[in-house]
Amino acid sequence: TVISAYGKSDSEEKSKQSFNVLKRLVAASTRYQSSQRNNSRAVPYAFNAALNACCFAHETSAQREESFSIVQEIMNMMESFPGTCSADEVTYGTILRICAQLLTEDDPRRNEMAKRAFSEACEKGLCGHFVLSQLRFAAGDNLYRSLLGCSPSTKLQTSDVPAHWTRKLK
Repeated sequence: TVISAYGKSDSEEKSKQSFNVLKRLVAASTRYQSSQRNNSRAVPYAFNAALNACCFAHETSAQREESFSIVQEIMNMMESFPGTCSADEVTYGTILRICAQLLTEDDPRRNEMAKRAFSEACEKGLCGHFVLSQLRFAAGDNLYRSLLGCSPSTKLQTSDVPAHWTRKLK
């Protein structure tokens, strides 16, 4: 998609560009929601692609902060999007990756956001391999231990966590 292409580009504006395309797609999808032309599968994918583009826009602290602000707008937009657009395992794993990429280890937002994303993924039964692997990078050692009861160096599999954490994985 165009959003993914921006995410893979060298543009310093990739977060903004991806977000602008996402806003246009959401506006068009909302207009045509009841139409047969509405592709409901494309919208969740577009949200995840826009979040992913923000992961890699982090050359300077100003760019990281701007990308983090865009991430928050994307998440708010996703929550308020009409229809069947809900977070999936990729969404939660990408949010955890965002924590690791955009927020410094001493930034209190990092552990707060990582804990919230992980808790929601578990609550919704979407704690898969991607979520578990990204949590190792996003959460501080103490938070990781408190959430999973082991060291971040332990490579957990989905079979190692409670079954209800993974119940909705495809």
